Amino acid sequence: MQGCNPTTTPADPHIRLEKSKPDFQASEKDKKDYQSTVGCLMYAILGTRPDISYAVSKVSQYSTNPNPTHWTAVKRIFRYLAGTTNRGLYYGMQGLGAGFTDADWGSSEDRKSIGGYTFLLNGSAIS
Repeated sequence: MQGCNPTTTPADPHIRLEKSKPDFQASEKDKKDYQSTVGCLMYAILGTRPDISYAVSKVSQYSTNPNPTHWTAVKRIFRYLAGTTNRGLYYGMQGLGAGFTDADWGSSEDRKSIGGYTFLLNGSAIS
């Protein structure tokens, strides 16, 4: 991904990822490579990049049979990371905290509920 064209968001809001068609079967190598790549992105979430959490959670749902559309979504996350290497969290000295939570309560076609939360300290995410 060296020399890639950076993007400003980790996920394309105009593309909805879906399961692969029944007649498509990814090779074992593609499955392993996809799972390994998504695992690397998950490690980045834990350490330094919580901003890609949602995008990675979406692409991780398709690791049993990834198709080229799923790979494109993973590459977009890497393009986002390449374009945001100079960003970081800044913790001021005000001592203010806040927390936010949200859930979609099974609004997608597969009827799985997705929830999330963010806790801020001085305007920067800590969890």
